[in-house]
Formats: sequence, structure tokens, C-alpha cells
Amino acid sequence: SWISLYNAPFRIKASGHSLQAGWDLSDDLTLRSITALRKTREVGGNQLGGAFSLSRLGAAGLPVAALIPGLGTTSLGLPNSTRVYAISGVTSYNDVKQKQESQEFQLIGSFPEVEFVLGAYYFHEKVRDARQSFLSIVYTDAALTQAFGVNPFTVGSAAAGLGSQNAESTSYAGFAQATWT
Repeated sequence: SWISLYNAPFRIKASGHSLQAGWDLSDDLTLRSITALRKTREVGGNQLGGAFSLSRLGAAGLPVAALIPGLGTTSLGLPNSTRVYAISGVTSYNDVKQKQESQEFQLIGSFPEVEFVLGAYYFHEKVRDARQSFLSIVYTDAALTQAFGVNPFTVGSAAAGLGSQNAESTSYAGFAQATWT
């Protein structure tokens, strides 16, 4: 039989911009600037359909109140008197925020006997990545024949299945190239 499952909306917003400018300092020298900015924001859930787990909760089961609603929901949508004998239905939730910026300067020279590029480069990136796994299927009989799709939930605490990490990176570089004729 078909089970209606919770599926959180999933939004991705990405933007990127760049600006290039050049100035002729003389007939033989040019200064070039290349600036870039990129942002990404990803928020939402994925329904993984329960193919990865089935956890039995013992012969007596547990009251539905032992399961903790997640993703802003306040209940699983079942009466409080309901007993749950197994859980399944993996649902993941992502909240990722990323920003990066770069700046490059080039001094370009073209003289009768030599052509060259001297440059400097800067890059900075910051990422916050929070993910949490929930469950969304409950079995309300010991034989596991009565399965219901419910609002996402965790077991034990509201932070169960939560992973979060932050990363930051900064790079600097200098470069040069010359050709003699």
C-alpha cells in the first residue's frame, strides 16, 4: 500500500558576480583588476523513503509521545494513545551557506625587448553546513503490517542525528611571467 510521506521544500539560491577593469598607466604598462563574489544558500529536506532503516522498538512498543517531532512540526499527527512498534523512513534536512570572494591584480608590461605579467591574488571562502536526519514512518502493530507516514521525528532528543560544521579558507598568491626577445 502507498504511504504518504512528509517532504520538506528544498530551495537553492546561488549568485555570482565578477568585475574586470583595466587602466593604461602608460603606453607600455597596464594595470588590470579582476574581482569576483559568489554566494550559495541551500535549505530543505529530502525524502529518502526508508530504504535504509527499520528499527524495532521492542515487543511492547513505545507510546507515540516518546518520538520527538522535528522540522518545526508539533506532533506526528497520530493520537497520543498510539503505540509504535518500529520506525523507519529516513528524511534528511540540509542548511548550507557558502560565500567566497577573490581579487586579482595584474601589472602587464610590453617593452621592445621584454613582455611581462606581475600579479597578486587573494581568495577567501566561508562555509556553514548543518544537516540532520529524521525518520518519518511508524509501525503501529507488533506484526509491522500497519505503517503510517508521519511528520518527521527524532528519537531521544531534538538534536539526534544533527551534524554541523564550519570551514573557512584564505589564500594569497603572487605570480610573474616574462618573455625576452
